[in-house]
Amino acid sequence: MTINKELVRKNFSRHAFEYDLYAKIQKVMAIKLLQLVQHNTSKSYLNILEIGCGTGNLTKLLLEYYPNAKYTVFDLSESMIQQTKRKIGGMQKNIEFFAVDAERILSHDRMKEASDVCEDIFEQTYDLIISNATFQWFNAPKQTIKAYLNCLNANGVFAFSTFGPDTFYELHTSFYEVEKQLNIVHQQHGQKFMSMNEWQQVCKQQMNEICTVEEKITEQYRSVREFMHHVKRVGAGNASKHESSQADSGINRRLILNMEKYYTQHFASTQGVQATYHLCYGVYEK
Repeated sequence: MTINKELVRKNFSRHAFEYDLYAKIQKVMAIKLLQLVQHNTSKSYLNILEIGCGTGNLTKLLLEYYPNAKYTVFDLSESMIQQTKRKIGGMQKNIEFFAVDAERILSHDRMKEASDVCEDIFEQTYDLIISNATFQWFNAPKQTIKAYLNCLNANGVFAFSTFGPDTFYELHTSFYEVEKQLNIVHQQHGQKFMSMNEWQQVCKQQMNEICTVEEKITEQYRSVREFMHHVKRVGAGNASKHESSQADSGINRRLILNMEKYYTQHFASTQGVQATYHLCYGVYEK
């Protein structure tokens, strides 16, 4: 299932002003990721590339810990970059921001995307390449990661956090079971996430593993609809080309209503319903 990057960009841009109200998990991931880098490496990073800054939660932390570094920062959404600039305030003197698709600028037609970005990226290397909760938006994550590793200095560090395959397993289970009940051909709802083992296989081909961590966090929501609303507000709603093209037909409405019922019955919590976030972290050295 291909992710519609233009739709993702529009979703993020539309909700950039309120993203932080819903991005609790992404904030947790940013803090943990930087802690893993600090606790497992003792380097002084002078040239840092951040892929996917969002509203700047990780960017701000990086600036506080590495104030003398030079930063190159990407995000798909210009609106998100503007939120980051507001968050970091006067700490912008050593930062270049680029609103680009971090995958496309590495492809064969990258010069069409943003020639100034490509020239800047491919004429320098980085001490630290870091990304928080972004890789799940890549259509070709393995190839993209390998390409970015070529921009890493010898002994440079590559650090990331992303979502694992058990994320929202309650939602996926509910859809699957209801599709069987309604005799509907099963379709993938939402994104399919790579496992930590898959990430390790990609990274270990070019780097030494410093540490990897997996954890699961269970969040509570008053209802399935509140959960779905929350997901949409962090840009994850209808991100696939397949889902974005579906008509709002009667069978889809029936599917959604039955999914909500199944979800509520089988994944209830004291506060309503639960949703699992499967978080994966990796820190590697070239």
